[in-house]
Amino acid sequence: MRLIASFLIVMAASVGHAAAEDLEIGGQKLAVTGFGISKSTSGRLVNVLADDPLAQAQKTIKGVYIPAGTRLAFLDRSYRDTQGRMWNLVSTEDGILAYVRAGMNGRGSQYWTQDQIGKFFAAGADQIAVVQAPQTIKTDKYGAISLTASEIYRVDPEAPQDNGQVPLVLDRSKLGDAWSANQTIFVPEQVVALISPETFRNAGDLEQPFTEYDPAREVLSAVDTALQTKTLPDAAAVRRRVQDFLTSRFITSKSCESEISFGLDAEADAALGLSGLLSPVEAKLKLTGSIAGATKYAKGEEFDIVRVRQADNPYIYEIKTSSNRPDCASAPKSRITVAGTDGVRGEINEANLEEAGFGDKTQGSPVYTCRAEFFALRDILANKAFLPQTISTFVVANLAEFRGASDPSTCAANK
Repeated sequence: MRLIASFLIVMAASVGHAAAEDLEIGGQKLAVTGFGISKSTSGRLVNVLADDPLAQAQKTIKGVYIPAGTRLAFLDRSYRDTQGRMWNLVSTEDGILAYVRAGMNGRGSQYWTQDQIGKFFAAGADQIAVVQAPQTIKTDKYGAISLTASEIYRVDPEAPQDNGQVPLVLDRSKLGDAWSANQTIFVPEQVVALISPETFRNAGDLEQPFTEYDPAREVLSAVDTALQTKTLPDAAAVRRRVQDFLTSRFITSKSCESEISFGLDAEADAALGLSGLLSPVEAKLKLTGSIAGATKYAKGEEFDIVRVRQADNPYIYEIKTSSNRPDCASAPKSRITVAGTDGVRGEINEANLEEAGFGDKTQGSPVYTCRAEFFALRDILANKAFLPQTISTFVVANLAEFRGASDPSTCAANK
């Protein structure tokens, strides 16, 4: 009874905290209504880079894979699709916003609620494990046992939990009529998500999805404040020149055919002290070098840049999709470069996509068709380049194309 009471106190505290916090998305404030754990599923991604991310939610069709065991914060927004299925808006532990499917008539839900997870602990478990990737384990008593994604097992508290292995208990709920006695098996820790009564105690990170960071807008806001304190005969013209400079300096898109040259407007700098207004943003982005002089982007270079951050996280990440085509006629070979102000840097390109098993026809543009390929893509950034799992997941979710929403368990090559 003490364990049950402790668990309920923890969960009640978490829900109370959530109810007191609102999440602002595109200028709209949504209440956090509770927490849960995802099953292995595909969701519908919310485009946080849009001017109004929550507009016309029912038309959101970009898929995203959500691994089993991912912590979710439920937000006060849902819709019913043309098939009558309910979709609930969630913010995940990896900082993405997506709609996940709720159940119909008590069946088909793509997540477990707190109450459902709590029943495992009420039955006496100290910790449970959610299987994220299928495994086949040989056992002494029962031969080969298949573990399926989204299955939940009790972690054996008396078995050693070291050497990167997690002890799971095979019991009657798994074995059915074949069960005669429990057996502990060991699985690699990277294929399960561990859940304990403490899982939702500090759930503030679930209320911090990635959103766009616009340095040009931030500087222009400071410029507008400065203009209010100055009397300039051509203030509107100065502001336009400053805005043109900022748009070029913090450029977000360039086509192959275009050429872009820009430099600091000396008159605007003298009138407003633009260098000083730029300094805080330059420091935030950890940019180096002088802003004086001219900069040029030549023909043949094309790119799109996205800058994102999380609310209480000081780090900003710049995600750049780029290619170089001198004649602008050949097929582009893209690469995605991710750099953070925390000093991390990683890249997804044609070479490491091929090395990860995606074949030689990707042209650097990532496409995944199943959970195994989702993990392979994320591992390029998270495991090989040591980027945080949060930004690695955001990059895969937003810049890769998911073509396996109908059956994320099976890769296209095996369908």
